[in-house]
Amino acid sequence: MNSWKSLLGISSVLASTRRGYDFKRKLTNPRCGECNFINTTGHAIMSSATPNLSKMDKKYNCNSAVIANMNSGEEIDVDVYINGSSEPCEKIPIFITENERQLFDLLLKCTEYHGLKAELRVAGGWVRDKILNKTSDDIDIALDIMTGVEFCEYLNKFTSDNLGFQKSVGVVKRRPEQSKHLETATLNILGFDIDFVNLRCEDYAADSRIPIMRIGTPKEDANRRDFTINSLFYNITKNCLEDWTGLGISDLRSNIIRACGAAAETFSDDPLRVIRAIRFSSRFSYKLDDEIINAINDKLLNELLVKVWIDRHGSPIVQVTRPRIAQELVHMLARENIAQAFDMLHSFKILGMLMRDGDQQPTDSIIKQGNDMIQALSETFCEISDTNLAMKYTYLGALIYYFKEEKYSPKQTLVERVIKDNMKLPTKHANSALAIAKGVDMYHALYPDIDKVQLGLAMRFLGPLWKESLLLSTCVPLNGNKLGVPFYHQVMAKVDSESLEQVLTLKAPITGDELKRVLPKIRVGPEFKSALDFQVENLIAQPDLEKDMLEQMLKQHFVKYC
Repeated sequence: MNSWKSLLGISSVLASTRRGYDFKRKLTNPRCGECNFINTTGHAIMSSATPNLSKMDKKYNCNSAVIANMNSGEEIDVDVYINGSSEPCEKIPIFITENERQLFDLLLKCTEYHGLKAELRVAGGWVRDKILNKTSDDIDIALDIMTGVEFCEYLNKFTSDNLGFQKSVGVVKRRPEQSKHLETATLNILGFDIDFVNLRCEDYAADSRIPIMRIGTPKEDANRRDFTINSLFYNITKNCLEDWTGLGISDLRSNIIRACGAAAETFSDDPLRVIRAIRFSSRFSYKLDDEIINAINDKLLNELLVKVWIDRHGSPIVQVTRPRIAQELVHMLARENIAQAFDMLHSFKILGMLMRDGDQQPTDSIIKQGNDMIQALSETFCEISDTNLAMKYTYLGALIYYFKEEKYSPKQTLVERVIKDNMKLPTKHANSALAIAKGVDMYHALYPDIDKVQLGLAMRFLGPLWKESLLLSTCVPLNGNKLGVPFYHQVMAKVDSESLEQVLTLKAPITGDELKRVLPKIRVGPEFKSALDFQVENLIAQPDLEKDMLEQMLKQHFVKYC
């Protein structure tokens, strides 16, 4: 079979002068003056998720050798059009990976093959991230004259006729009662999970808040999106950037989160956008627009609270479900600025709403203590700078520390109620947070003279989260004083000098029938476990203990079982 490019017969519409990518390059706007786009990570990230090339051979019936590596690509200067202007106001460089270029060329070739007049646009987050010099594999394709499902049918016909394969199409139905107004078609191709959707406009009947969706114009679609920085389009057909609100690019430059329409109205349409505003503000360290701040008032929060409570108690029609909120929380916990996000949730009185369900557990004062602990943890983490720590669990451990021992009911802890039931986070989040919080007391018991055996046992209890719990222990006051970073380094030095990390996989060498031979009267159960623990403790203290010596020690310690 011919190569991928020859099969399609395309020369890229994205072709431009190839050059090195300067991430601190100044952009000069001939009409708006000089401004800067700086890569906030401080280094070049030039690829999206790399696809599995061995699988691509089977999926696309082509040799993976001709699929360009996702690390390669080119920087292109694209024209920027504001509010549908006839002339571009500036050029902005964006980096297109090789696989993104091939994807866009494939989509364009599909429209050409079928004689479609559709304009293809990448919408939202991908455009924002490209302008900010960030990698992104979140590609949403917006269509102006048909639905996403219809376009996917054309795409499958094209790939079937020309490349010998078709892809399965998933359809996410509209749920306007949950502010999900778009029927979305999803399809995986070239290693990308792509959402296809039509540009939309929402009209409201006089007696209903449930929107009537129709295919809209780019301007209508942009103005119905949540925030201006998410309202930008990359027009694949015309190879240009479009800013139909007139504020998207300027707000990226000014580091502002601004609603596309009136903030109060957009939050009323979809109250979840309040939490999304906080997520984006903390993620990018952007300032919330004053109109957004003023819109987050008691009336709006009460509306959000009622809708969240109704969802929990079985209403079939509710805009804001706890699982939708959980998705936003998961995104927050996956980013670097977790502490900032939680501080904003607390300052806007949203954190307590998410943690409770119509009752007063945990109390406002306990929630405040948890948020204060998160902020202290953030400062300590900056001093330690261990990027291998599971910080999302550690921050949750800080949040729940002050009610880690409380029961919500005879069969459920308050931690389970808050994290699993109310915040709708996975069970692993609840279990990990609770283990980290409980480990704090074990570390405090080691102060000031660190006992090797007790430290090893604490590490075994905590497993892979032992460092996370240690970090939290430095922030929790002991007798009124925080142990701080010096204690963290003191413990880590002890772990290194005694090679204690091996205790995580340490096992008792004398078990089962062999243990029954050594201790004939021992019974399976707590007695058996105590004999196993005895061996582990002694091996932590003396790693070179021989097996026969352990047998003698067991007989001496457990005389009644001999």
